[in-house]
Amino acid sequence: VATPVPASDGSRMRPLAAPEGLRQLVVFTYADGCPLSWADEQHCEVAGRVAASIHDAGDEFASPHGRFRLDLGYLLDSPLVLIRQMLAHRPADWRYVEGVASRLRTAIDTAARRGLDWGMCHADFESKNIYVAPTGTTTVLDFDYAGVGWRALDLVPAYQNTAAQNRP
Repeated sequence: VATPVPASDGSRMRPLAAPEGLRQLVVFTYADGCPLSWADEQHCEVAGRVAASIHDAGDEFASPHGRFRLDLGYLLDSPLVLIRQMLAHRPADWRYVEGVASRLRTAIDTAARRGLDWGMCHADFESKNIYVAPTGTTTVLDFDYAGVGWRALDLVPAYQNTAAQNRP
Protein backbone atom coordinates (compact mmCIF):
# COMPACT_ATOMS: atom_id res chain seq x y z
CA VAL A 1 0.00 0.00 0.00
CA ALA A 2 1.34 3.43 -0.88
CA THR A 3 1.90 5.34 2.34
CA PRO A 4 1.34 9.07 2.91
CA VAL A 5 4.40 11.30 3.09
CA PRO A 6 4.27 13.58 6.14
CA ALA A 7 4.74 17.32 5.71
CA SER A 8 7.47 19.14 7.64
CA ASP A 9 5.00 19.68 10.51
CA GLY A 10 4.19 15.95 10.63
CA SER A 11 0.68 16.27 9.19
CA ARG A 12 -0.34 13.86 6.45
CA MET A 13 -3.26 15.86 4.99
CA ARG A 14 -3.73 19.43 3.84
CA PRO A 15 -7.09 21.06 3.16
CA LEU A 16 -7.48 22.22 -0.41
CA ALA A 17 -10.27 24.44 -1.75
CA ALA A 18 -11.83 22.82 -4.81
CA PRO A 19 -14.88 23.76 -6.92
CA GLU A 20 -16.91 20.96 -5.27
CA GLY A 21 -15.86 22.06 -1.76
CA LEU A 22 -13.03 21.42 0.65
CA ARG A 23 -10.92 18.38 -0.25
CA GLN A 24 -7.94 16.82 1.49
CA LEU A 25 -4.60 16.71 -0.31
CA VAL A 26 -2.30 13.79 0.49
CA VAL A 27 1.07 13.05 -1.10
CA PHE A 28 1.97 9.36 -1.29
CA THR A 29 5.19 7.45 -1.80
CA TYR A 30 6.07 6.58 -5.40
CA ALA A 31 4.47 3.43 -6.79
CA ASP A 32 6.87 1.70 -9.15
CA GLY A 33 5.58 -0.06 -12.24
CA CYS A 34 2.51 0.35 -14.40
CA PRO A 35 -1.22 0.04 -13.85
CA LEU A 36 -2.47 -3.51 -13.71
CA SER A 37 -3.92 -4.88 -16.94
CA TRP A 38 -7.10 -6.95 -16.71
CA ALA A 39 -6.16 -8.38 -20.13
CA ASP A 40 -2.99 -9.94 -18.67
CA GLU A 41 -3.66 -13.30 -17.00
CA GLN A 42 -0.68 -12.96 -14.65
CA HIS A 43 -1.86 -9.50 -13.60
CA CYS A 44 -5.31 -10.92 -12.86
CA GLU A 45 -3.76 -13.60 -10.69
CA VAL A 46 -1.76 -10.94 -8.83
CA ALA A 47 -4.92 -8.86 -8.37
CA GLY A 48 -6.73 -11.85 -6.89
CA ARG A 49 -3.93 -12.48 -4.39
CA VAL A 50 -3.75 -8.79 -3.47
CA ALA A 51 -7.53 -8.53 -2.99
CA ALA A 52 -7.46 -11.63 -0.79
CA SER A 53 -4.64 -10.18 1.31
CA ILE A 54 -6.55 -6.90 1.72
CA HIS A 55 -9.64 -8.86 2.77
CA ASP A 56 -7.61 -10.97 5.22
CA ALA A 57 -5.95 -7.88 6.71
CA GLY A 58 -9.37 -6.23 6.93
CA ASP A 59 -10.58 -9.01 9.23
CA GLU A 60 -8.20 -7.70 11.91
CA PHE A 61 -8.52 -3.99 11.05
CA ALA A 62 -10.30 -1.62 13.39
CA SER A 63 -10.37 2.06 12.52
CA PRO A 64 -10.96 4.82 15.04
CA HIS A 65 -12.66 6.70 12.19
CA GLY A 66 -16.20 6.06 11.09
CA ARG A 67 -16.55 4.53 7.63
CA PHE A 68 -19.65 4.16 5.53
CA ARG A 69 -21.12 0.72 4.98
CA LEU A 70 -21.12 -0.47 1.38
CA ASP A 71 -24.60 -1.92 1.79
CA LEU A 72 -27.84 -1.61 -0.20
CA GLY A 73 -28.54 1.74 1.43
CA TYR A 74 -25.30 3.18 0.08
CA LEU A 75 -25.08 1.28 -3.21
CA LEU A 76 -28.75 1.27 -4.25
CA ASP A 77 -31.11 3.37 -2.12
CA SER A 78 -29.08 6.62 -2.04
CA PRO A 79 -28.45 6.67 -5.80
CA LEU A 80 -32.14 5.92 -6.43
CA VAL A 81 -33.13 9.09 -4.54
CA LEU A 82 -30.99 11.15 -6.92
CA ILE A 83 -32.11 9.28 -10.04
CA ARG A 84 -35.76 9.69 -9.10
CA GLN A 85 -35.33 13.46 -8.99
CA MET A 86 -33.80 13.43 -12.46
CA LEU A 87 -36.59 11.25 -13.86
CA ALA A 88 -39.53 13.08 -12.23
CA HIS A 89 -40.70 14.19 -15.69
CA ARG A 90 -40.26 10.67 -17.16
CA PRO A 91 -42.47 8.30 -15.13
CA ALA A 92 -42.11 5.34 -17.50
CA ASP A 93 -38.32 5.52 -17.26
CA TRP A 94 -38.53 5.79 -13.47
CA ARG A 95 -40.72 2.67 -13.30
CA TYR A 96 -38.14 0.83 -15.40
CA VAL A 97 -35.32 1.91 -13.07
CA GLU A 98 -37.41 0.87 -10.05
CA GLY A 99 -37.92 -2.57 -11.61
CA VAL A 100 -34.20 -3.02 -12.24
CA ALA A 101 -33.46 -1.91 -8.66
CA SER A 102 -36.02 -4.36 -7.30
CA ARG A 103 -34.50 -7.27 -9.23
CA LEU A 104 -31.03 -6.23 -8.13
CA ARG A 105 -32.12 -6.00 -4.47
CA THR A 106 -33.64 -9.50 -4.67
CA ALA A 107 -30.49 -10.96 -6.26
CA ILE A 108 -28.21 -9.37 -3.65
CA ASP A 109 -30.47 -10.42 -0.76
CA THR A 110 -30.44 -13.99 -2.09
CA ALA A 111 -26.64 -14.00 -2.47
CA ALA A 112 -26.20 -12.50 1.02
CA ARG A 113 -28.41 -15.22 2.55
CA ARG A 114 -26.28 -17.83 0.77
CA GLY A 115 -23.12 -16.44 2.36
CA LEU A 116 -21.85 -13.62 0.14
CA ASP A 117 -18.68 -12.62 1.99
CA TRP A 118 -19.00 -9.44 4.05
CA GLY A 119 -16.10 -7.48 5.52
CA MET A 120 -13.54 -4.78 4.82
CA CYS A 121 -12.99 -4.25 1.10
CA HIS A 122 -11.16 -1.76 -1.11
CA ALA A 123 -14.26 -0.91 -3.20
CA ASP A 124 -12.30 0.84 -5.97
CA PHE A 125 -10.13 -2.03 -7.17
CA GLU A 126 -9.62 -0.67 -10.67
CA SER A 127 -6.45 -1.18 -12.69
CA LYS A 128 -5.47 2.48 -12.23
CA ASN A 129 -5.28 1.84 -8.46
CA ILE A 130 -3.06 -1.25 -8.67
CA TYR A 131 0.53 -0.85 -9.86
CA VAL A 132 2.64 -3.86 -10.81
CA ALA A 133 6.42 -3.35 -10.92
CA PRO A 134 8.77 -5.39 -13.13
CA THR A 135 10.16 -6.93 -9.91
CA GLY A 136 6.68 -8.28 -9.09
CA THR A 137 6.03 -5.78 -6.32
CA THR A 138 2.41 -4.66 -6.32
CA THR A 139 1.24 -1.36 -4.83
CA VAL A 140 -2.41 -0.57 -4.16
CA LEU A 141 -3.60 3.04 -4.10
CA ASP A 142 -6.77 4.99 -3.39
CA PHE A 143 -8.46 3.57 -0.30
CA ASP A 144 -10.92 6.45 0.08
CA TYR A 145 -13.91 4.20 -0.78
CA ALA A 146 -12.71 1.36 1.45
CA GLY A 147 -15.25 0.20 3.96
CA VAL A 148 -17.24 -2.72 5.20
CA GLY A 149 -19.28 -4.31 2.45
CA TRP A 150 -19.66 -7.30 0.19
CA ARG A 151 -16.15 -8.23 -0.81
CA ALA A 152 -17.37 -9.21 -4.26
CA LEU A 153 -17.35 -5.46 -4.97
CA ASP A 154 -13.61 -5.79 -5.47
CA LEU A 155 -14.27 -8.16 -8.39
CA VAL A 156 -16.50 -5.74 -10.29
CA PRO A 157 -13.70 -4.03 -12.31
CA ALA A 158 -12.35 -7.42 -13.45
CA TYR A 159 -15.85 -8.48 -14.48
CA GLN A 160 -16.52 -5.20 -16.29
CA ASN A 161 -13.28 -5.45 -18.25
CA THR A 162 -13.86 -9.10 -19.13
CA ALA A 163 -17.43 -8.38 -20.23
CA ALA A 164 -16.26 -5.42 -22.34
CA GLN A 165 -13.65 -7.58 -24.08
CA ASN A 166 -16.21 -10.28 -24.88
CA ARG A 167 -18.83 -7.98 -26.40
CA PRO A 168 -19.39 -8.37 -30.12
